[in-house]
Amino acid sequence: MKLTDAKNEIQEVAGYLWDRVWCERNGGNISVLLSDPVEGSDSDPFVPMEAPAATAGLSFYITQTGGRLREIRNKQEEICAVVQFNREATGYYVRDCANPDFKATSEFITHVLVHLDALERNSANRCMLHCHPHELIELSHHPELGRDEDAFNYACLSMLPEVRAFVPNGMALVPYALSGSRELADLTLEGFRSRDVVIWSKHGVSACGKTLLEAFDYLDVANKGADLYLKCLAAGYTPVGLSDAEMDELETVFNLPSYKK
Repeated sequence: MKLTDAKNEIQEVAGYLWDRVWCERNGGNISVLLSDPVEGSDSDPFVPMEAPAATAGLSFYITQTGGRLREIRNKQEEICAVVQFNREATGYYVRDCANPDFKATSEFITHVLVHLDALERNSANRCMLHCHPHELIELSHHPELGRDEDAFNYACLSMLPEVRAFVPNGMALVPYALSGSRELADLTLEGFRSRDVVIWSKHGVSACGKTLLEAFDYLDVANKGADLYLKCLAAGYTPVGLSDAEMDELETVFNLPSYKK
């Protein structure tokens, strides 16, 4: 993605996340793998970082550690920056940023590994989004569904035909791991190899897409499934959900991968 497009999309999507109350304080982070290098010099601020060799020369447009996504609307030049890894992949230069102390999100290693894996698999995904949708997080605390990925998926996907259709590969439910850790990065990477959305148990949710709007759509639709399920429970009954036959029909009509409870 070109830098101009990344800037426009990150501002739009950050606004949606704040309106949804999915990015409290400094919660949430966003990255875009850029298609074109951004001009700079070796005098630009440099941040050391241990990174895979394959990051050498790559450029990302990314949010700041500790930054508030709500402030992107008015302070994008301070909250976001282009970070470009050096040839040795020992760190990155900070470019196109008004904040001389900028450091990429603490979840940067997760973003890096996911982007590199997408490149290796020839995936068209160039954008990653992490935030805190209430209902998906709440459902990850469920004593049964929160420990059973298949049951978790069926609960959400069977609530509405659109959820089944527009989150075709479902959600990976990964166990709790410390924020910013390599363990969480590896769990996320594995989840994205087969799923559209990755649930960080008791923490948050991540999605990838060709654009940030596509990544947001995955989270928006997936969370609708969790929201409907929890509202049924709050009303005093367990929802019946779509039947296997109804799910099969959706799979046939929309050419979806097969999914059973």
